[in-house]
Amino acid sequence: MMYGGENEAIVNFLLMYIMHREFDKDFDTATKHSWQSDPKTLDQAAIDWMVTQNFRDGKPADISNSEKNEVRYQVRG
Repeated sequence: MMYGGENEAIVNFLLMYIMHREFDKDFDTATKHSWQSDPKTLDQAAIDWMVTQNFRDGKPADISNSEKNEVRYQVRG
């Protein structure tokens, strides 16, 4: 079970779940710890997506294997 276009996302998702359920961390803290190089809150991740053209046009995120890929290495919880 993976997110379309991004196979690595599942490890971040699982880490967030474990931190929240087993270590009693809130979701923002768990999100920050799941993405070490660019820690963001869930609100910041949502804003990153909402400012894209595809979001404004009601289209899905670009998951092509190109420089326009909107999912690869992005925090989009």
